[in-house]
Amino acid sequence: MIKDIYNVSEGEKLIYVNPGQLYYIMDAGYFNEIRVELKQINLDDFEHEIKQKVFPYCDAPFARFIAKSNTISVANIQYIDFEEVIPQDDDIVFDTDIAILLVLSKSAFMDLVRSFDIDMLLSSIDDDPLNLYIKSIIDKYNANEVAIILCPGLDNGFDFVGSGTYRLVQ
Repeated sequence: MIKDIYNVSEGEKLIYVNPGQLYYIMDAGYFNEIRVELKQINLDDFEHEIKQKVFPYCDAPFARFIAKSNTISVANIQYIDFEEVIPQDDDIVFDTDIAILLVLSKSAFMDLVRSFDIDMLLSSIDDDPLNLYIKSIIDKYNANEVAIILCPGLDNGFDFVGSGTYRLVQ
């Protein structure tokens, strides 16, 4: 069951990060698009390149943050109307289409872009009771470098209910 996998949450369960470390939070569906454009991206400036070349029409394809504590919960993800985004929130605001989020360290980002397969992830969630692909993602990296947040859905007491624009509040 997903609820028993370390660093995978679909509601109340906390995910673990390393305080003081840079992380990104991004819709899992966006990774395949980045991989397709990877040869066109200057890796020394990958944040800017991803925003400009891969997602020129998406205002916030990912958020970046320095972890302030060792945990993040779904409650830290708050819905926001994009018109309400203020400049100092730019780094912590992100869009999601499929409401499956990857939280990953900078050191894991490009490696995961190269190896991640959204279809395998979706199959692991829907069809694999052992969730082997999900476990393989988490187990591939050092502790607390990668986490997965699945949308808990409607009427579960969280702002994170599906696609939209969100802000990470620590």
